[in-house]
Amino acid sequence: MAQAHMGHRGGISGLAAPGTWRSDKANVPGGSANLLGVHCFDVLNAILGRPISVQASLKRLISPVLEDTSATIVEYASGGVGFASSSYASSPSDWVRVYGTEANLMANTRMEKLFVERKGRVEEVEVPPRPDSGFAVVDMFVSAVEDGVQPETGGVEGLLAVAVLEASILSSERGRRVDIEEVHSSALSQVTPSS
Repeated sequence: MAQAHMGHRGGISGLAAPGTWRSDKANVPGGSANLLGVHCFDVLNAILGRPISVQASLKRLISPVLEDTSATIVEYASGGVGFASSSYASSPSDWVRVYGTEANLMANTRMEKLFVERKGRVEEVEVPPRPDSGFAVVDMFVSAVEDGVQPETGGVEGLLAVAVLEASILSSERGRRVDIEEVHSSALSQVTPSS
């Protein structure tokens, strides 16, 4: 089982403030699930594999227009279960947790800290400094175009993250579990994530 969360209150007052393109529901279906949660789906897919179904709840807690809070359960072909949440109604918090039979892994991505929990004891693991992630993404894109280097996250992985997003929106609207095949049947039947 794995969990991922992204949240910050600044989304509603800043990036998705009234009058901005991100505040228009037509531009951002799913609200915070689209703007933040899709990154959680990408991480969970990388850890657990191919998503097969979704059950989600997307809510407006403080925003008059956008769904500012989401909770999504994703089932995987591997048998794993992922839980993704996103919020523009909370204080800043970005984390990933992976639960195993021998140990648990907890990463606070905002503070770049990694913890391992074994037998009730938690240890911090040293994480090497990383380059500015915005520049790293651009560098990877340039290498892919100029040198044919396979990107860390390719088109298939992007399609699978968006498929989970679209299934989340549909699940919340219909109040039921949605199979990924319902939103991307032909495209997804031909692909397998590289991770």
